Amino acid sequence: MRIAFPALLLTTLLGRAALAPAQPVSLVPPNIVARDTGATMQRLAEGVYVIVHEPATNEWPHGNTGVIVGENGVLIIDSNYLPARAVDDIALIRQVTNKPVRYLVNTHWHGDHTHGNGVYRDSFPGLAIFGTRESAPFIELNLKKLPTGALAANSYSRTTLAALEASLARGRDSAGRAWTAEERTEMAVSIGQRKFELTELAKVKVAAPDQVFEGTFTLEMGGGRRVEFRNMGPANSVSDVIIYLPADRVLFAGDILVYPSPYTSGSFFMPWIGVLEALQRYSVAALVPGHGPVMANHDYTRNVHDAFASIRTQLDSMYRLGMVPPDAAKKVDLKALRNRFWVPAGRPIREAFWEEWTRSVSERMSLCVMGYSC
Repeated sequence: MRIAFPALLLTTLLGRAALAPAQPVSLVPPNIVARDTGATMQRLAEGVYVIVHEPATNEWPHGNTGVIVGENGVLIIDSNYLPARAVDDIALIRQVTNKPVRYLVNTHWHGDHTHGNGVYRDSFPGLAIFGTRESAPFIELNLKKLPTGALAANSYSRTTLAALEASLARGRDSAGRAWTAEERTEMAVSIGQRKFELTELAKVKVAAPDQVFEGTFTLEMGGGRRVEFRNMGPANSVSDVIIYLPADRVLFAGDILVYPSPYTSGSFFMPWIGVLEALQRYSVAALVPGHGPVMANHDYTRNVHDAFASIRTQLDSMYRLGMVPPDAAKKVDLKALRNRFWVPAGRPIREAFWEEWTRSVSERMSLCVMGYSC
């Protein structure tokens, strides 16, 4: 999975002219209890935290990591993209509790949520790793193939790094324009990140879930702390898990929600619509997306649902008029919804990005609406 992650590419997402005033997503003010140079640890409730990370590279993010402290130990929700970040997270966790990490749950199989599994397993012998029966084999396969694949001479990681190094050495872009001093600095930072990424990907160990579940699972952590895992089925991935603390009304949504726009590569759009409807039935005081800031309500959940549902409705209507899938997908129009998707800087997503995102999702949903490939 390769991400052109929207929250990291603000120059792509930001528009130059603001639209009419719109209500941005309501966020929970961050109550920071620990930090390092790459992350902040925020308290959401008594013994409930989230670690929000800076990006690993200009293309790959770290997922949000949940930390739940119970009477008999700690539960971790997702383990990051690079193993070194998982090591740093353990140091942050030690600033709020000295209890051992006994449980880890992966919300889905993607590497930015699972590559650190081996770090937690090695650091805490006897660790139980939870995942759905559908996701567990994908986690195992992708962890096993990653180091060799990422380090191959013709891998995307290596060829991209080589291209960046050559471009910086040349001093000009492909059109012959000289790089500015700021651009050269940014490229040098990116090259450093990608070199470190290759070093870290070689350290990824296979540590797949050894505790699998299908529908729901309740983890009793002592002292009345009850944590509910629920397999929401296919949405962002083949099987997405949410984690809910009913007593605290804290919901970890994984990549069912990614802010400021959904990550949609390899997704299952039609089932995703129903998953977003089910998600809204959970009462929340804090809603943690897979990436992005902690939200105070389901406004963003509704925004994502409405965008997907509008695409489905428009495609259905055009098909009923006899239009064929490729033509219908090109005519889907979500312009009216763009001002409901704001980037962290407080401005609507750039129009060109929104149009490209709309077209991509429409093309991939088009056959699903007719009952073919989803």
